[in-house]
Amino acid sequence: NIEEYIVPAARTAFPLVQYTERSDRFCAGLAEGRVGILIDGLPLGYLAPGVLGDFLQAPQDKSESWLLASALTLLRYLCMLGTLPALYVAMVTFHQEMIPTRLALSIIAAKQDVPFRSVFEVIVLLLAFEILQEAGLRLPQSIGQTVSIIGGLVVGSAAVEAKIISPAVLIVVAIAGIAGYTMPSQEVAGALRIWRFLLALLASAA
Repeated sequence: NIEEYIVPAARTAFPLVQYTERSDRFCAGLAEGRVGILIDGLPLGYLAPGVLGDFLQAPQDKSESWLLASALTLLRYLCMLGTLPALYVAMVTFHQEMIPTRLALSIIAAKQDVPFRSVFEVIVLLLAFEILQEAGLRLPQSIGQTVSIIGGLVVGSAAVEAKIISPAVLIVVAIAGIAGYTMPSQEVAGALRIWRFLLALLASAA
């Protein structure tokens, strides 16, 4: 509720204010020149403004060597791009010349028996993985992770065998799902989950 008053109305799924329960991260934000907000009765500290680079840095990066922390931060940026399967949709739909010849021939051979467009395959598989992920969160912890992992494998394999989804799309969406777990901020990860669908649809538009 407080965040709604201190953040201007912006139509974006990405967070504009960073909150943390860790005192070291809060003090590090103050040392960097950011504004810290403490509210009586709340166990959270707010840091403003929140930019994308702040959400891609894990708290333990401060205690690591600069070389390791920089490499991990770069890896998270690459994984953020990997969470968006829209690049695959754009390449196979409009820019086949960007794909190596052998890989393009392999993708074409795998898609011969699939009656749907690539964007439809991506959207359906993303929806299936999102449903399984939400179901895994709502189930008891002892079986929730098993359901999400095993369910994803079973649904993906069954869809490929039924010629509904091509193997290349299954690999791309699986990479996107795994790369999303590398985000230190759950708010950014949730925003990327929304943008996966929007960018996939935009990438297929002529």
